[in-house]
Amino acid sequence: MKIDENILTGYLTGSLDNETKKKVEEWYYASKENKEILDRLYFTLRVATNAASTDKIDTVSALNALKKKIRNRNPKK
Repeated sequence: MKIDENILTGYLTGSLDNETKKKVEEWYYASKENKEILDRLYFTLRVATNAASTDKIDTVSALNALKKKIRNRNPKK
């Protein structure tokens, strides 16, 4: 079985069957280069996931809510 990016992505997302998962783990421990490949893909997926979740944040509303809390905490005299 050729371990490619699709299989590695499946491994990282937990969508592989146990047999394929074991083959990926054997591949991973077979060389330093394989470890680096999987580690880079893991990092890339984490960054992409974090970027996607930050797109969902309404920064204007969040800033307005923060300003309101600050004003309520420090009322002008």
